[in-house]
Amino acid sequence: MKCKAYSREIMICAYKAVKDDHLPVDRAALMGGVPKQTLRNRVLSKVKISSR
Repeated sequence: MKCKAYSREIMICAYKAVKDDHLPVDRAALMGGVPKQTLRNRVLSKVKISSR
């Protein structure tokens, strides 16, 4: 499986959009170009937001 390229800053922006702006995870992931499940794991605190 190929890893999707995204920066830590983009992931943090998508995370903040979900937490602060109450944007759905699917929409924030699409807008930021990050994997939905990866963002969802961070929002649900399964994985630390700072980890790569």
